[in-house]
Amino acid sequence: MRQTAEKLFFDAGLPLPANIVESLSVQTNVALMGDGQTVGLMPRSAAMQFAGHDALTILRVSALPAFGDIGCFSYAERIPAPAVQLFRTCLREAAAELGTAAPPTH
Repeated sequence: MRQTAEKLFFDAGLPLPANIVESLSVQTNVALMGDGQTVGLMPRSAAMQFAGHDALTILRVSALPAFGDIGCFSYAERIPAPAVQLFRTCLREAAAELGTAAPPTH
């Protein structure tokens, strides 16, 4: 997400803000954006929920850069849980549909 945000500023010819906060917590990010002067990136589905309660405003951005690589990690010594196996299958199927490289099977 950070690389995506930096590319947005770069492509617009703007300097990066001096006060950058990196957080994976949606709740923390929403609280930080409560000052009305902070912007953040989050999945559209989450943003729409907060916007539906008038907690956030979704800004229209004409073109978003590619998000980047997505993958998963697990212990090689452990048998993956069924949820992990399903996630890997879904990830491979999505990569195949997009014509991108699938993650390794190990």
